Amino acid sequence: MCYTDSKSQGRLTHAHHSFPGKENECRYRYSCPNGLPHFIDDAATLLGALRGMNYTELKALWRCNDAIAAFNEARARSMDLYRNLTPATLSYERIQYQCMAPGVFEKKHITYIGEHLRIISGFYGLLRSFDGVTPYRLEMQAHLSVGGQNGLYGFWGDRLARQLASKPISF
Repeated sequence: MCYTDSKSQGRLTHAHHSFPGKENECRYRYSCPNGLPHFIDDAATLLGALRGMNYTELKALWRCNDAIAAFNEARARSMDLYRNLTPATLSYERIQYQCMAPGVFEKKHITYIGEHLRIISGFYGLLRSFDGVTPYRLEMQAHLSVGGQNGLYGFWGDRLARQLASKPISF
């Protein structure tokens, strides 16, 4: 597992780029995610559903202004689920991740969250800390019709809970 560049003295460092967005953002240099999400095929299904929508439909789904909708539409249309990935823990920007302060983690902290933290994602399902992800905008509450379901809670059903229960995390 890769941790940091040689200049960071065991801490993650800020990257020279970012991807603004409501749900996640690439904010730290971390050269190698540790695998793909367990539900990557389902994420591809959701991406296909998003790509099948026009701009007006996407804007309504995301409930956002024109600038954010245009940015995220372009991002969804060019998204590659297998390249230019960032570890999940480092890609989200909401308050719970900011308070965790991954930018100052040392190797022991990185190891700990790799073993103990899981993230529920409307787009990726259940993520391990260092699964590789790409920036996206899709909240669990979104009313995206896919797989015969009218919403992501229906799409995911109990699969996320079953996956989490099948691999208990010890504390």
